Amino acid sequence: MEEALKDKTWKPIPVIHDFDDPYGEFEMYVDYGHTYVALGSMGAKKKIPLDILGKIRANYPDIKIHMFGTLNLEMLKTYRPYSADSAGWAHEAGSGGSISYWRVSENKEYTYNMGGVESAASKKKHIKKSLFYEGIEQFWTERFGFTLFFK
Repeated sequence: MEEALKDKTWKPIPVIHDFDDPYGEFEMYVDYGHTYVALGSMGAKKKIPLDILGKIRANYPDIKIHMFGTLNLEMLKTYRPYSADSAGWAHEAGSGGSISYWRVSENKEYTYNMGGVESAASKKKHIKKSLFYEGIEQFWTERFGFTLFFK
């Protein structure tokens, strides 16, 4: 694939799938000259061990890392990938009608129930009752061209 794309401005990003030696596979791609490597699925419910992820970040701080999979906020803050994608947000929004919102000015995460019914059991608040709802709506509009249909 790389040979076929050698004249293109974009290049494929290798993805680590080797659960037995993910660090060795990562090193191999770096040795090949890759400056952007993705950490992918390692099979049924297997994730890259956090000690290996820490070793990669410590030994290769200049290599861009993309992370796939079930990602939590603490892991993202700790390992600081260059990019990431996860279906976790979709699962939460789809099953519970909730979204998570990071408020930079407070360095704090909030979770809101997007449905019409408040959940006393989960202690989640409807987003329209948020003190910074207008900021969220403005962000969605400016960044994504999104307009809320419930006002």
